[in-house]
Amino acid sequence: YKSVNTGSTWTQIADVDFGGAAPELIGTSTNNMEMAVSQANSDHVFIAVSNAGQAEGILYSTDGGMSWSAMDLPLTPQGSPVPITEATNTSPIIVTSVGHGLGEGRRVDLTGVTGNTAANGTWRVTPVDSDAFELDGSMGNGSYTGGGSYTVLSGLNPRRKPGSQGGIHFSITADPADENIFYVGGDRQEVPFPNYLGAIDFTGRLFRGDISVPPTGGLLSPQWEHLTHSNAIATIPGGGTASGSSPHADSREMVFDAGGDLIQGDDGGIYRRTSPQDNTGDWFSLNGNLQVTEFHSIEYDTLSNVVFGGAQDTGTMYQPTEGAALWDSFSTADGGKVAVDTVTSPGQSIRFTSTQFFIDLIRSVWDSSGNLISFEAPGLIVNGTGGLTLGEVAGLRFYQPVELNRVDPRRGVTGTAFNIYITEDHFDTVDAVPPTDLINFPRAMAYGGYADTIPNPEIMWVSALDGVYVRSSAVSGLNRSTSFPGFFSLDIDMDRDDWETAYAIDNNQIFETTDMGVSWMDITGNLFADFTPQTLRSVVTVPGSTDAIVVGSNNGVYVAFENDSANWLQLGADLPNAPVLDLVYDEADDVLVAGTLGRGAWILSPVLPGNSSGVGDWIAFP
Repeated sequence: YKSVNTGSTWTQIADVDFGGAAPELIGTSTNNMEMAVSQANSDHVFIAVSNAGQAEGILYSTDGGMSWSAMDLPLTPQGSPVPITEATNTSPIIVTSVGHGLGEGRRVDLTGVTGNTAANGTWRVTPVDSDAFELDGSMGNGSYTGGGSYTVLSGLNPRRKPGSQGGIHFSITADPADENIFYVGGDRQEVPFPNYLGAIDFTGRLFRGDISVPPTGGLLSPQWEHLTHSNAIATIPGGGTASGSSPHADSREMVFDAGGDLIQGDDGGIYRRTSPQDNTGDWFSLNGNLQVTEFHSIEYDTLSNVVFGGAQDTGTMYQPTEGAALWDSFSTADGGKVAVDTVTSPGQSIRFTSTQFFIDLIRSVWDSSGNLISFEAPGLIVNGTGGLTLGEVAGLRFYQPVELNRVDPRRGVTGTAFNIYITEDHFDTVDAVPPTDLINFPRAMAYGGYADTIPNPEIMWVSALDGVYVRSSAVSGLNRSTSFPGFFSLDIDMDRDDWETAYAIDNNQIFETTDMGVSWMDITGNLFADFTPQTLRSVVTVPGSTDAIVVGSNNGVYVAFENDSANWLQLGADLPNAPVLDLVYDEADDVLVAGTLGRGAWILSPVLPGNSSGVGDWIAFP
C-alpha cells in the first residue's frame, strides 16, 4: 500500500503476484517481506520476499508501484559440478544422481543435458530418494540422451530447508545517491570453504543490486555483485572488498549514515561498510563497548576467578583474566550450556563448552592464571550400544542442557528430547537413566547433593516441560513428582545442605518441596505484588547462616530466605532490564553471576551481606 498524504488515505499498489511480475510469489509460506524506497527518486521502490526462510523473489517499481518487474536472484555456485545419469521426460523432470544429498527446496543449476534439454537451467528441487530429485515446475521436452551435471547454488539464505532463516535474517536498503542501486542482506556464507566468494567461515552474506542492468535468468546474474570477501572473482568483477572483509552473519537491518557508509545491524552487533557502491571499501566493526551479548548459560571458574558463558550466535566467550572487561572468544556459532570442574585436577580447571545440537562439546583444561593448556572432544559413547555416540541414539537438541555433579564433578548429566543420560568420566561415555514416565524435554538439572555434610552423588532433580522429576539413588529410578502444581518447570535447584529440599519455577510461580517432591508449597508470595519481574527465568540457592533462594527474571533478580520464603526482596542494584537466563553461585568466593539475554554478564559480591537484602551493586563484565 502507498500513501501520499501522511497516511490519511492508502492505495494498494501490489497484490500477491505483483501484477503478474512474480506469479504465486506471496502465499502461505511467505514469512518475511522487506521494502526500501529510494531517497534519490521516491518512485523507485524495492521489495524482497522470503518464503519458507529463503529469498524467493526480489522486485522493483520505477513508477511508484504502478507496475513491477522481477530481478534475478543473487546466486553463486557452491562446490564443484556433480554428474547426472538420467533426466526423465516427465513433468516434473526427475534427475538421477547417486547420493545427491540435496534437501527439499535446495536450488541447483543444470547444464550439459542433451535430449531432454528442458532440464538445463536453474531449479528448486524436491528429493525423491537418496539418488533422485525432481526439478520443481519443470516439463520434459524429449528423451534423455546423455551428459549433464548440476551445481548446488547458494543464495541470500543458503541453508537447506527447514534451516533457512530468511524469516528473521533479511534486510534491504536503497542507495541514497543512485536511484537504481539497492542492497540486500541475508543469512550466512556456506561450506565448502573457501567458497566461491572467498569466504573461509560463516560470515555475512550481502549483495548490491542494480536495476539498470537487465536480468538474464541465469546463474551469476550481472544485476548483482557481492558486498563481502574477495574482489578478485573474475565472473563478478565489481564485487567484493579491498581486504576480503565481511561482517558477522545474520543481517537484521541496514541503513546509510550521513557520510554515505552502509551500516548493518546483525547477530554479531553493528558494522560499517565503506564505499558500498564499489569494491574498494571494507567492513569494520562498530561494536566498541556495546554490551549486547545474549548469554544462555554462564559459569564462574573459582580457580582463576573468571567468568565464561555460552551466547546466542557468538559462541563461547571467556574473561582472560580476573575482572577483565574485554573478553576472548573460545568458539563461535551458537554457544550452549557451560560447566566447570575445579576439583578433579588440582591446580587446574576443566571447562565444558558446547554449540548447537552438541556439535562441539569441548572439554578444555586451564591453569590457575586462566591460560588454556589443552582441549579435546569427549567421546559421548553410549555404553552398551557397541560404540554408538549419544547423537546416534538420541535426539540431540539445539540447546542441550548439561550439569556437573556437585559431589563428584567427574560425573555429569545431560538431557535429550525424552531421556536423561549420566556420565562418570567427564562425558567420554554415558548411560541412559530411563524415567518411570516419559519425560518431555528436560530443561535443567541439579545433580549430587548433601544432607548436612553427608554426600549423596546419586540425587538428581530435573525440570521439564511436563513438571519435575527426582531420584534419590541409582536404583530408585527417575520419578515424576505427580503433586507438582506447575504445568511445566523452567529451572530447578536443590538446597546446598539438604538434598530433599528443592525449588522449581515456571514463568510466574516459585515452588518449594522439603520431602523429595511428595508435596509442594507455592512461595511466590509478594514477588509479583511488590515488584515487576514480568517472567521468571532462573533459580539458584545460596547458602548462609540462613539459606536463600534467588530467582532471575526479565526485570531483576530477587531473593527470599528459607525461614521466610514467601517474602521477596530485590537483590542488588544497577542490573539492566534484561532477561536473566542463568544464575550461578560460587560459595568459595561468594560470587553470584547473572547471564542476561542482551546485556552480557554481571557479578554481585558479596551476595548476602548480613543475610539481608543485597546492598551491593551488580558489576557489568561486557
